[in-house]
Amino acid sequence: MAVGWRQAWVVGLLAVNSPVWAANKVDLDYHVRLLPQSDQAEVRLTLAQGSAVRSLDFDLGDGSHYSDFKADGQWQLTPGNAARGVWRPAADKASLTYRVNISHGRKNGSFDTRMTPNWALMRGDDLVPAAKLDQQDGIELVSRLVFELPGGWKSVETAWPRIGQNKFRIDNPSRLFDRPTGWMLAGQLGSR
Repeated sequence: MAVGWRQAWVVGLLAVNSPVWAANKVDLDYHVRLLPQSDQAEVRLTLAQGSAVRSLDFDLGDGSHYSDFKADGQWQLTPGNAARGVWRPAADKASLTYRVNISHGRKNGSFDTRMTPNWALMRGDDLVPAAKLDQQDGIELVSRLVFELPGGWKSVETAWPRIGQNKFRIDNPSRLFDRPTGWMLAGQLGSR
């Protein structure tokens, strides 16, 4: 009888305190629309609950690869050789949209990343730059990546687990801010 009472007490205590342990999950969706006619991608980050994140402070490198920022909430761009962009999302559903140049040429005439009318080879690290995340306590961002492909392009491949057509789950347990990284290939792809 005493053992049963103790078990019931422990289960009750766990039930009362479980919200302390369980993180509040908030969706963070990355939508990438490839635009081969302009050699760019339009990237949209959407937070289902903007109030979960106080700010994202992006490292934009020299600032030459990113443009056309539009944000729900506040956006502050600090230009220069070490450009930064700080997004403070609006409280409800909030989005940050921008464009990124895909093709990066090298001095010898070759390319590091490349987009043509039929395919693109790019890095996720360039699509979504590294950022310092300042979020509310007890929040876990659940990140997904979705590609919108141009007409005639059949597929996209990344190293991330596929969860649907042109849709991937982004989960990096070693990082607080899950963002797409690694090589990505899209276009009129096939195998023989």
